Amino acid sequence: EVQESKRDGIEKLTRFLAVYIELVANDFGRCLIRTGLQPLTPPSRAKLLPVARQINGALQDIIRQGIKDGSIRSCDPKTVANAIFGSFNSVALWHQESGELAPAQIAGHYIDLFINGLRR
Repeated sequence: EVQESKRDGIEKLTRFLAVYIELVANDFGRCLIRTGLQPLTPPSRAKLLPVARQINGALQDIIRQGIKDGSIRSCDPKTVANAIFGSFNSVALWHQESGELAPAQIAGHYIDLFINGLRR
């Protein structure tokens, strides 16, 4: 949905990150990030690894689109994607449903940090 929208790269990135943080902050996302893929059975790992690669590729593509359309400054999409995932995935380690901030609020803070750092 995000990749095929008519938005510019920075808008696509903002939407992607808002959706991603919701996934990271739910029970399944928290469990998957905290445990990683290694403890999974080989068949489960074989199912999830392509999905993880697809998500990573989608984020890198969005960053490339933003660079191309001028909404994101010149940068290395792979490095930026790794920084974003490292930061956003860490939410699964510290966020609690009973905490002060809802996932949408956390997303707002994180998105602001990354978007303003990437804006052209």
